[in-house]
Amino acid sequence: MKKVFAMAIFLLSFVVGAQAQSNPQNEFDYVGKIHNEVLSKFIQQNGGKKSSISQVIEQVKAITLANADYSTRFGTQIPTITEAQVKEGFADYPNQFKNLIAATNISNGTKAKLNELLGIISNAQGKNSSYEEVYALIVAYEVKIKNADLPKNEKEIIFGASSVARYSSKMWIGEPNSTNGKLAVVLADIGGGILGGVLGGPGWGVFGAALGSACAELAK
Repeated sequence: MKKVFAMAIFLLSFVVGAQAQSNPQNEFDYVGKIHNEVLSKFIQQNGGKKSSISQVIEQVKAITLANADYSTRFGTQIPTITEAQVKEGFADYPNQFKNLIAATNISNGTKAKLNELLGIISNAQGKNSSYEEVYALIVAYEVKIKNADLPKNEKEIIFGASSVARYSSKMWIGEPNSTNGKLAVVLADIGGGILGGVLGGPGWGVFGAALGSACAELAK
């Protein structure tokens, strides 16, 4: 464990400034990057006003499809996520989405690793951890996942979710005037990313994650 954490600190020292949320060792790093671009655009367009969940779904979908990186990688494919599904997901938020994860058609090993990722963020919030500490923990987690004996397609879901966790943490608690309390929104990001990733892989994880945080912040 000490060796893994030391490797995370080593990687952290190479990634500074605007790139501090990235991890080149994760081949699905682009999931979190696109997520932040979509979410930033949503916040810019919305101007902080409250919207209904159905309005947020349509707005985030349009922004996602208009994102050049997303459309190049995934074309016009995007999941159908309903208002009822969003409400059902958020009902499981106090449980750190354990019921949502348990209901998915993935291996128990992958379910345990996804619960571990959510636990990392929840514990960091409780300890009032800094962004740098959160980043190091997530990168250490990604090293473990890379070496874990899990199905390849399920590792993709995990790496997409962990990428979202890093980039989302940078956006919500790693910038000036941000607070550790915003890790609550990061949890919503990850939950949405997991749902989208299970439905259709990393591309859909982008949309699900952006939708999760948008609803957590601005939905009525």
